[in-house]
Amino acid sequence: GVQTCALPICRGAFVGGLCGFSLDLPPFFMVTGINIAGSINVVGMRRSGMKRSDIETVKWVYKVLQRSRLPKDAKLDQLRARAGDPVVDEYIAFVASAKRGIVPGEGTEMRGTAPSPE
Repeated sequence: GVQTCALPICRGAFVGGLCGFSLDLPPFFMVTGINIAGSINVVGMRRSGMKRSDIETVKWVYKVLQRSRLPKDAKLDQLRARAGDPVVDEYIAFVASAKRGIVPGEGTEMRGTAPSPE
């Protein structure tokens, strides 16, 4: 069956130091800032023994969910076009059940971290 998550963070997800989030974090995504999932946890996927093809699928899902400017329904449609792949099915279930929204792939820098205008 498809794994769903009872918590706002799923398997293989990673939260970097001094980072945090208040939204739902999909499997294998990495929080790289405050409410920013700026990457995926490739090291964790490799260490877990995940197949290379599944890692490539997670990379594709990340691009669809985090880098495309499509509305949520259109993103889900893109994922559903590859339904039947267990990795994609996990993300479809996650997105469909996300209660607080999904941590975005980009955002604003924390105060004091932006480069000076000099």
